[in-house]
Amino acid sequence: MELGLLETIGVGWQTAEKYIEKINAITAEQIQGTAQHYFKEEFLTEAELIPTNPGEKEKTKRANQSLKGPL
Repeated sequence: MELGLLETIGVGWQTAEKYIEKINAITAEQIQGTAQHYFKEEFLTEAELIPTNPGEKEKTKRANQSLKGPL
């Protein structure tokens, strides 16, 4: 079925084997380099969710304290 789909969208059945080969050729260093490129401080988005239930505020304080510092 996958081969038929590839032919239907015009990329050819050979693409399936090439795709797997390309995925297997990716190194840990390439993944780390890509992560360092995109996961930068300047791209960071932070959000704080504030509970509407007063009983949840203590849990939130403890959770926030556990997140202090580098991840």
